[in-house]
Amino acid sequence: MYVNDLAPFRDQLPYTAAIVELAEGPKVMTLIEGAATEQLLIGMAVTAVFRPVDDDDPESPYLTVFTPTEETT
Repeated sequence: MYVNDLAPFRDQLPYTAAIVELAEGPKVMTLIEGAATEQLLIGMAVTAVFRPVDDDDPESPYLTVFTPTEETT
C-alpha cells in the first residue's frame, strides 16, 4: 500500500488506483470506487461511472471512475 498525501489527493484518502482493461482493448489508469480495497480482485468486472471532480461546482468537469459491477459485489 502506498499513501499519496499530496494535494489534491489528500482529501480523497484512502483511494484505490487501478489499470482497467476495456472490452475494446485499451487500458486506462483510473480510480475504483464503491468497494473496499479488500473486496477487489484482479480481473473482476467493473463499470464506468462519470462524476464531477467537484460536487460543489456546477461547472466542474467530469471524471471517469469505475465501480464493481453488480454481478461481482
